[in-house]
Amino acid sequence: MTSPTTIADRAGVAHRMTRKTSRLGEPKSRFGTLKPRLEAADFRTVKPPPKRADPELLTPEHRAWRATVLKNAGYRCETCGVKPPMLIADHVIERRDGGARYDPLNGKAACPSCHSLKTAQERAKRLAARPSPSSA
Repeated sequence: MTSPTTIADRAGVAHRMTRKTSRLGEPKSRFGTLKPRLEAADFRTVKPPPKRADPELLTPEHRAWRATVLKNAGYRCETCGVKPPMLIADHVIERRDGGARYDPLNGKAACPSCHSLKTAQERAKRLAARPSPSSA
């Protein structure tokens, strides 16, 4: 059995990706492709529930709103200006705080790090506004 040749092989340069046999002509070992027979043990006493997307985020209306927000932002983060591989269409006034769900003016494109910061700040404001249990 001969190994396929490439321009690099013809030029005398070994190309590992196209070589089906070892340098001695023996078939390559398959140990790198074997899957483990045992799964990793999970010793947590309380396992987190599986992640599920909010059903509202999967609606055609939300997808259209997201596409409009990202297009209006020029597919860049409106906070830091980067053009990351993934953008999040974020509500300026969060939905749980009464923000309009599908208003493009209530949307802002954000990279994941800017979105995390903004969400944490909003959550902190919400928790600070909530009365403490000891004062009740």
